[in-house]
Amino acid sequence: MRIGMLIPCSPTAPRGNSTTAARLLNALERSGHELSLDSVQTAQFSPGTFDLLIALHAADSGPAACAFAMRDNIPLVILFTGTDLNGKPSDATLEAVSEAQSLVTLGNHAARRVRDLFPNCGDKVIVIPQAVSPLPEPKPPGPELPRTLDSECELIFMPTGIRAVKDPLRGISALAPLAKKRPQLRLWIAGEALEEQVAEQLQALCKKHTFARWLGPIPRGELAPYFRRAQVILSTSKSEGGAPNALLEAGLMGRPLLASDIPAHREFPGVKHLFGNDQDLRRKLVALLDEPNKALLDAAARREEVRQGHALAREAAAWSSLVHSFVPPVQEP
Repeated sequence: MRIGMLIPCSPTAPRGNSTTAARLLNALERSGHELSLDSVQTAQFSPGTFDLLIALHAADSGPAACAFAMRDNIPLVILFTGTDLNGKPSDATLEAVSEAQSLVTLGNHAARRVRDLFPNCGDKVIVIPQAVSPLPEPKPPGPELPRTLDSECELIFMPTGIRAVKDPLRGISALAPLAKKRPQLRLWIAGEALEEQVAEQLQALCKKHTFARWLGPIPRGELAPYFRRAQVILSTSKSEGGAPNALLEAGLMGRPLLASDIPAHREFPGVKHLFGNDQDLRRKLVALLDEPNKALLDAAARREEVRQGHALAREAAAWSSLVHSFVPPVQEP
């Protein structure tokens, strides 16, 4: 099939949607389909170009994809990727979801949320857990910054988009009291500025609390050394559509994780690795830092969980089956 895929950002942006899209594109191309990936901002699909459209993010990509699909009378699949499950859907989103032939979520909580938001579309919901591919190793010598840290520094690494729903400010405010007691503590935040006000607040906090540093966006191909150098990978997100790419990538690398207690994080990395309030975050972080060998043993066990539950082959097979359901039957002569 000829498949068009729409995402709400540039395909090369260091964002979760682009990472997911690239992985799905690769899987479907290996299944023999022709794929074209484009952003909502630049897409100009000519009539008759595709047999199927896949939109990542119901709110930001769904309406445009719906317009293309209705124009060409072709099926539409919408993949809910996270923030499209927050708040009340717009009329355009409601129409796109209603017109779509299939609705895919990355986890069970997201599926329940879709059924709550779109009660007339529950029978179209399919859960395909997000898979993860290993972070590529950069060409030597790789990024210099991780090598500049002294060996005694305790690095907490937080890869996240800089916007309110990801709550990057919380990492600094929650860890500031701990940094006073542990001067070797460092918090590095990597991500693109997606909301100007949050970015300005983050800059101000980093200036006030010098243990914290915002690195800006880091290409996926350069992330591995940062993950490897970090003692803990942290997520303070308020909402996710499923297991986040960054936490899955860290889990696959066998790195210790801490994440906010939200429904998607309860599915992965699991309740044991979640924190409620800021005091809980500091307590659990200290436990990981004070017993690094125990933390790494636990992370190694979680790596096997990621390999089995979020395998590329499993995700690829589910998407291939879904796409195949839209292949028109061969007409008998």
